[in-house]
Amino acid sequence: MKSTKNLLGRSAFDLSETKYFESVSVKDIASHAQVERQTFYYYFSDKYQCLAFYLQQWGKLLAERDGSTNLEQHLLNLLDVIRKHKEAIIHITYGDQGYSLLSAFLDTALNQFILQSEGKKPTDSLDKGAQFFAYGIHGIIIEWIKNGMSDDPSTLLSKTLPTSTESVDRLFSEA
Repeated sequence: MKSTKNLLGRSAFDLSETKYFESVSVKDIASHAQVERQTFYYYFSDKYQCLAFYLQQWGKLLAERDGSTNLEQHLLNLLDVIRKHKEAIIHITYGDQGYSLLSAFLDTALNQFILQSEGKKPTDSLDKGAQFFAYGIHGIIIEWIKNGMSDDPSTLLSKTLPTSTESVDRLFSEA
């Protein structure tokens, strides 16, 4: 059975599928999760913390379930998931804190994908080259979202990733 904390986070995200997160209230989230408002405050101080928790968990789960060791396939899977939830992503990014929430989600997912691609554990940290690469991909994805996600994910990746994995591998190798 899902924990109440996860249920509240999922409710915050689900409500974002149909309306801007800025207009979602704590009462809405608690009601959607079928818990009392006081229960919400047991776990979270506000709706942003609730959604941030869910997005962090979602990013980790995407990386765990991905199964691919190919970075390009990881990124394609991530873009497909984002596009599948296009309305929620747009509704989340509309507000003042929206892009910071989305950025945290992308950081989690991208870091986990890169570590997996390198055969490292999720608890390891990225080296400088991998951090640089992750920031670049992060920025590209944010721009793609801001522009309405009009490019097909595979087209976006073919335009932005190096044509050979040798370039990417050099970023990840220790100098």
